Amino acid sequence: MRKGVIPASVADTIVNLAFGDLDIDRIAQISHEKQHSLLGLIQEMQRIAGPKAGEYVHFGATTQDIVDTGLVLQVADHYKRYEALLATLRKQLATLTKTYAQTPYMARSHNVHAVPITFGFVLARYLDEIQRHVDRLTQMKADTLTGVFAGAVGSHSALGMAGIAVEESLMAELHLQTETVAWHNAPDRLVAYTGELAMLGATLAKIGRQFYNEASTEN
Repeated sequence: MRKGVIPASVADTIVNLAFGDLDIDRIAQISHEKQHSLLGLIQEMQRIAGPKAGEYVHFGATTQDIVDTGLVLQVADHYKRYEALLATLRKQLATLTKTYAQTPYMARSHNVHAVPITFGFVLARYLDEIQRHVDRLTQMKADTLTGVFAGAVGSHSALGMAGIAVEESLMAELHLQTETVAWHNAPDRLVAYTGELAMLGATLAKIGRQFYNEASTEN
């Protein structure tokens, strides 16, 4: 509407759709019959919008745009949660590192006593490792939180000369980065993100295992 691609009145009708009126059973039936993840929702929205406005539901988009960008929006929400949790963990580890900076601790090598260190030193290593995870997540954030609205083959052809402008406007409204070129079937951003989460999970599991083992009675 803002870029003059579809009539303003039609856009208003689509924006103001009563999503509470969606027939979920019909959506499920169509999706099952057509074996298409989004077609049921599109057709149901078209039904509610009516013939005139319904023609513009999903106009200029492709299913990959909607699914990928929707997934990125979920990742953006997860980012906020991880950032908050890691900030809390980092703060607690920093406090404990100072508290136990001089507390004697028997280090182990091959699970037997090695040389004395301090418990604060153990915690400092974990704090440093967590900080590296925070740094990597921060560095990849902009790249990960990139949406896409480029049409069926990624060329913006359905929207003509306004295609790129429409995409940039949409991504700005969604608080996502705009891609350089359509990333349909190129999930490296999300793979890198999930890979970092896997490494973070391994670090947290290691910390948990050490604390569990240290709570056991000496042989």
